[in-house]
Amino acid sequence: MLKRAGVDHMRRSSAAILNHDRFVMIGSGSAIATQPRLPLAMMLTSEVDIYPDGVPDPKDLSDVLSTSTASARRPLSCPRAGATA
Repeated sequence: MLKRAGVDHMRRSSAAILNHDRFVMIGSGSAIATQPRLPLAMMLTSEVDIYPDGVPDPKDLSDVLSTSTASARRPLSCPRAGATA
């Protein structure tokens, strides 16, 4: 189960790995990051889909995040579109 503290940790880790401070987050991770109360079913994930805002081709950074987080068992992915969180 993913809680806000976990999402915040992933966002901070992504910022440190990519040296970037603004991200777009989609899916249940974005809801967990912004909503104080959610149904339990929305929190039954261990992943956050996130990419750096303002980067022309965030796919290039996906490998960086995937490699950096592979041993953490909390994979981060970099989709191309989504809602800002």
